[in-house]
Amino acid sequence: MNSTNAEVMVAGLVCLDIFPTVPAGKALSQFLLPGKLIEVGEAAVSTGGAVSNTGLALHRLGSPLV
Repeated sequence: MNSTNAEVMVAGLVCLDIFPTVPAGKALSQFLLPGKLIEVGEAAVSTGGAVSNTGLALHRLGSPLV
């Protein structure tokens, strides 16, 4: 199947989500202080945004990949 025969197509801006690892025992209120520098652990990276999320959801619902 090529893109001209596709049943569904998503288009637009694809985003990259970055989630830092927060040390255990840190309260959210400790992170929301102006000028406060907090050391965090490794970051998890994944695709995000409406286009990526919609495309992945449609694929999981059975729409074939092109």
